[in-house]
Amino acid sequence: MMNDKPCYKYVFVVGFDKDVHDSELALYSFVNNNVSIIDNSKIAMMPSSCSFDCRNKLLYVTDEMNNMQGKIVVYDLSNNSLKCVQLYNTHGSNPCYIELDKTMRQLNVCHYTYGGFQTFQLNDFGVIQKKNNGILIEDSCHFCLNLNCGYVLFHTQENRISIISHDSFSLVRSMNIHSPRKGVYICSHGFLYVLSERRSIVTVVNINTMSIVQEVCTAKSREAINSPSSILLSNDGRHLIISNRGENSIVSFNIDLKSGFLSEFMVLYSGNGKCPRDISISFDDRILAVAFKESNYIELFEIGFDFSCLSSITRITSYAPIGISFLDL
Repeated sequence: MMNDKPCYKYVFVVGFDKDVHDSELALYSFVNNNVSIIDNSKIAMMPSSCSFDCRNKLLYVTDEMNNMQGKIVVYDLSNNSLKCVQLYNTHGSNPCYIELDKTMRQLNVCHYTYGGFQTFQLNDFGVIQKKNNGILIEDSCHFCLNLNCGYVLFHTQENRISIISHDSFSLVRSMNIHSPRKGVYICSHGFLYVLSERRSIVTVVNINTMSIVQEVCTAKSREAINSPSSILLSNDGRHLIISNRGENSIVSFNIDLKSGFLSEFMVLYSGNGKCPRDISISFDDRILAVAFKESNYIELFEIGFDFSCLSSITRITSYAPIGISFLDL
């Protein structure tokens, strides 16, 4: 039973129809097994990624349009609604990832086709002021992390990751990793965990030496036709959770707190839901939300003790959900 649980309010992208470009962003509340919609918006035509400023209650969403029409849509959530307050052109095509920088004064944006990696300056109130420096490259940049050593960029199509400096945006170093899609970083070990979407592999990289220290398979079988999509770190830093679109599974690894190595591969979910495109975890590691794109629903799971299992709580019908994220409202 899940009585007297705290209220979780989260935003998730309900997907888009490539033919009619009809999509929506929906804000839901989840309280003690009950899910209700708060608000929705269709301003972002292809919402693909979001980042939340809990200080100013602003949600930044990438509108993944091509032909140099990519945009950042800014929503004010201070009144528990999706009020659009700003549209900003990224001057690139297919912006697919956005993160609010740890300084809270900058947005970092990746473009899957043209535009590469760009940063945008924010004022004290979270309003986008201008575009800063950027790496305007033809090759794709699918994901980024801002680390002490520089910006780490994931070039999925080019099978590599690169580090560029914070100040000059010049290349510091790069290394070959097959189809890097997303990653997480644990600073205590200096390890970067890179998800390869076309090899079903998590590559553990020592970011200080740019060397590979471990490779593990994300699928039940290395021969399986698979395409892992999302990777996240539990809030206690002890578990790595991955969604596999090919074999329609959610798996986890334990992280050794001393060494940082991955162990104890476990299948948490292998059911009827097709194409788990994205996953998000609540702030107390109790709830996992999964966006099953091809099954047209979101499913919420209660996480078992020490990430030992998932128990379904409820499903929310939605057309082709591609992203989901818990918000600290």
